Amino acid sequence: MPDIDYAELSVSNHHLFATSVEVSNRLAELRREYSITRRILTAVILSLLNIVNFFDRSIYGVVLPAIKESFQISNSQAGLIQTLYVVSIIVAAPMAGVIGRRFSRKWAIIVGSIAWCAAVICGPLFCGDSFTLFCLIRACAGIGESFLGTLAITIFADLFNEKYRPLVLNVFMGGILLGGSLAYLLGPLVSEHLADVWGLQGWVWVTSGTGVVGAVFLIPAVFIVPDVPMQSPAGGAKKKGSMAADLKYMFSCKSYIFTVIGYTCFSFTLGSKQYWDVTFITYSSYVNSNINLDEVINIIALIVFVCGWLGSIGLGEFARFFKNRGYADAQPVTTGIVGMFSGLTFLGYMRAINYSVPLSLTFFGLTSATLCAYVATFQDLIMSTLPPQMRPLGAGMATLIGHLLGDGFASLIIGAISDWYASGRDNTYEVQAESLITAFHVAQFISTIGGMFFIGVALTLRSDLKKCRRFVKRKGASAGTQPKEHTEGNSDELKVTGTQRSSARSSDPFVPLDDNNSPRLYYNVEEGSGSSEQEHSNQ
Repeated sequence: MPDIDYAELSVSNHHLFATSVEVSNRLAELRREYSITRRILTAVILSLLNIVNFFDRSIYGVVLPAIKESFQISNSQAGLIQTLYVVSIIVAAPMAGVIGRRFSRKWAIIVGSIAWCAAVICGPLFCGDSFTLFCLIRACAGIGESFLGTLAITIFADLFNEKYRPLVLNVFMGGILLGGSLAYLLGPLVSEHLADVWGLQGWVWVTSGTGVVGAVFLIPAVFIVPDVPMQSPAGGAKKKGSMAADLKYMFSCKSYIFTVIGYTCFSFTLGSKQYWDVTFITYSSYVNSNINLDEVINIIALIVFVCGWLGSIGLGEFARFFKNRGYADAQPVTTGIVGMFSGLTFLGYMRAINYSVPLSLTFFGLTSATLCAYVATFQDLIMSTLPPQMRPLGAGMATLIGHLLGDGFASLIIGAISDWYASGRDNTYEVQAESLITAFHVAQFISTIGGMFFIGVALTLRSDLKKCRRFVKRKGASAGTQPKEHTEGNSDELKVTGTQRSSARSSDPFVPLDDNNSPRLYYNVEEGSGSSEQEHSNQ
């Protein structure tokens, strides 16, 4: 058995621990640099932009019957509108991750959002009767959303600690729910009141006006959102590392892979459901005379908001309560269990609508709650399992995969399946409604699979969190200066004192405690035996 130089090993382990403390202190200093008020306002402004983004994405599903009538298109062509929009997000998301990793994340978000506003305003106004031009301009709008969705969460990860980050992400991702519910509520109202004003159809006003609102919220973002430097374990500021090495790490992390697959499954179901809901209810209202279309859509707007937030914020905070008490796998377990029931509640909502509207809406609420359980959980899991310098790229890759295999082609696939089912049958509203019910069996099955993958995350999360901490320490140590020689006289200089360990602690609730609360092993120089960090602090 080879001899072990316990003195050298002690130096190495002390240096690794000191590096971990330096990373924690660096983030603490960064958070102290920006006041609590500014950090909260940053979260509020970016969340408002996210609400407008998802209002825009949802409004096309609300006014889809009017768009179909305006351009005289089939279900497959109608699904293409959303598909092209999401494909642009797919293309831009990795680019956003790379740009955010190397340049200013704040200005990347602002420039991308300006491009989004321009496309959203110009698309419906200048396309005329050309469906092709309308789709091409609509595709350009996805670029801005990809920059906001990819980079905002990495800014939150640097500005807020582990204790408060899930709450901030819950609020930010709640924009999906609030934006969707506002689209259901305001879409028909604005479209009806502004119809034929200046010769423009109502749906043109409500879709183009979204870009104007986004531009208004973008103005304070320029002055309030801080230009937060990317954090690296090797020296504080962002570092241009190897993308290939980062990708290798990410795809060797089982928790990251399972999280992305689960997110993709839920994204497929939620995206296709939001896009086709109003069309399905419209068809059903012609079959079932008990359905008051305007009343049902207003009720759905309320359900989407209340039940969506119950699923996202309520279940998210429930999981965070247990996570902060040592149950690291509380988030994926909660998301997985409720997610596996989403397929059944979705099926109940669609099948019950022609028999009992209240029962159908009850199932609709349960479906909204169960499908939205992933909304903030998956972002926090990605931020937790990846080192800081990999988070923009990791979020970008998750966005790419989630949209490419999820909601990117979901609306097109559902539309194509419904057209296939309806072909050769009478072109009646009953057949059209039944064709959508049949097509959504695919989405219901996929959401159940997504819940199973989040259970898989719970089985691998603890080991991947340890792997991430080891990576941060190792990279930080390799960038530091190792002492050339070690004697008993200078070994005390390497000891990490209780003051150093607690320097990240602050009365500011948004500054973190130690990033790693688990005991760290080191070798005692004199005895050559293993002991824990707690023992070392008493020496």
